[in-house]
Amino acid sequence: MGVIGAVIGLAALATLTEAPVLSVLMVGAYVAMLAAIFANDRLRQLQNMIPTLAATTKTTSAARNAVARARRLSNYTTDESVTDIGIIINEKDRNGRWTRRIAQSVSMDDQAIQPYVKVNVPPDQSNRVALIKFEVVDKAGKTQFSREVEQYVRDGENLIPSDQQLPFRGNDKLGRAGTWDLQVSINGALAACHSFGVSPSTAAMRPILEDDGEAAIAHLSTPDDKEDDMPLSLEDLLREQRQGSSRGS
Repeated sequence: MGVIGAVIGLAALATLTEAPVLSVLMVGAYVAMLAAIFANDRLRQLQNMIPTLAATTKTTSAARNAVARARRLSNYTTDESVTDIGIIINEKDRNGRWTRRIAQSVSMDDQAIQPYVKVNVPPDQSNRVALIKFEVVDKAGKTQFSREVEQYVRDGENLIPSDQQLPFRGNDKLGRAGTWDLQVSINGALAACHSFGVSPSTAAMRPILEDDGEAAIAHLSTPDDKEDDMPLSLEDLLREQRQGSSRGS
């Protein structure tokens, strides 16, 4: 572009004495061309910023803190952005009905927990299978839960729950209560590290879980369950949480 400007400048000087009007037109055309190129560059920059700004406005505080911590702990190299992260508590009553709720902290009296993450995927990384790894690490740094999920991701937000849960109540293999971490990796890179509180059990006698270790989420419901007994979907839980937050504000 500098070479073109120099050529046009020399030509304008050469014709200045013989054809001043033509010289002025040549310089004016060059200035207009520069203005058009600059405007197009600014437009492209704004278009590239729009997806990022949209993702930022939808990001929860838990996700922002988890992403910031992951960046401090490792080389942050994921193209996908985490916009939400958390823990679901699953409980089954005596009638066999399951209830689910999203919680900031859990108790060892809770029956089981299930991690989830929401990921915003850019267009050039979409329409492919991503490997999402969930790890729950206790206060002592011991991994209490590890599960990898192959998830087909699309352009935009993708809500991804673990397909297994970690039994809590009656699980003697759990570590001590305190601050635990939920670590989420995307295609091998640590993307978020979410801290949550775990309080000790207050029950004098804790029932023994039917399953030892990790229980599959598929066991949460059976084909014989009534529709009213089915647990709420994660999308419904998040929608109820947002509505509750808006009413409380």
